[in-house]
Amino acid sequence: MSAAAQSDVITPSQVCARGQAIYDEKLKPVLEPGHVGEFAIINVSTGEYEVGADHLQTALRARDRWPHAELYHVRVGRRAVYHFGGRAILDR
Repeated sequence: MSAAAQSDVITPSQVCARGQAIYDEKLKPVLEPGHVGEFAIINVSTGEYEVGADHLQTALRARDRWPHAELYHVRVGRRAVYHFGGRAILDR
């Protein structure tokens, strides 16, 4: 791999940090009023995004639009894209 190609590579933690920063600073005020619960796929290099109710379809549109980009997935207005069952058990 050439030095130029290596400088373009970013780590998964950098993708997460950039994606979350773009969401928090630029997209949150735009998307949260009308898209809570939908999925946003963010191109971390450009700040462009796709948004939709179906995660797979939104991700496929994003991949078609930016085939070689690093993409960050977020669920609008939520702390995680998905969560897995369970509930708190209270001591009595």
